[in-house]
Amino acid sequence: MGTAAGGQPPPASSARADGRQCSDLRPPGCELALLERTDGSARYDCGDQTKVLVGVYGPVEVRQREELLDRATIQAVFRPLVGALSAAVNAATLALIDAGISLTELVAAATCAVTEDGVFLLDPTAKEAK
Repeated sequence: MGTAAGGQPPPASSARADGRQCSDLRPPGCELALLERTDGSARYDCGDQTKVLVGVYGPVEVRQREELLDRATIQAVFRPLVGALSAAVNAATLALIDAGISLTELVAAATCAVTEDGVFLLDPTAKEAK
């Protein structure tokens, strides 16, 4: 459940416009290997409104001036929508796994907003984020 400022629980009437409680996520979903001519791809959904599709092309050689010996380079093309950044991070992680890229750590993301009353909202809608 979300928490109001000062560590107090939010009022009992904290149901959101879409029926979720403050700490509820929209139902997530994912699918791998959707795109042709990619080394890996993934679609990640958050409910009916946020859907992100990611393709991995590579690994390929990096230009020498951009090379970091102990790190990989990711080029991201992102057209942001409200609340889509965490979905994009999750989709990118899944696509890298699908491509068979060796990862020392896995990344997962979630979005959180704080209302004017100090209540934390997990996975806010576009209207709640404004």
